[in-house]
Amino acid sequence: MEDPKAQPFAAVVKALEGHADVALRAGRGFGGGGLFGHGRLFAKPVGDRLLVRLPAERVAALVDEGRVARYETSAGRPAREWALVSCDADWVAVGREAADFATARKG
Repeated sequence: MEDPKAQPFAAVVKALEGHADVALRAGRGFGGGGLFGHGRLFAKPVGDRLLVRLPAERVAALVDEGRVARYETSAGRPAREWALVSCDADWVAVGREAADFATARKG
């Protein structure tokens, strides 16, 4: 039986499967099991939430609106460009936004 928590992420993967600069990579740890743009992680499931990389200003706005939680490193420091999206949010929309941010950046 498929894990119901995996279904929203599967929808993000499916929505981005035609994007030339996006790849799904399996694996473990922070960089494993996520979506990459130009070799950089931009989205992955973390428990029942979606971890995404967005511009720092966008993350701050979404946090202020109460739509996401700011991701904190294992040392407890807030990561400016990383946010945790709840399971009741539109993961596909935020996944596309994260993909656009990741693939617009090179190097």
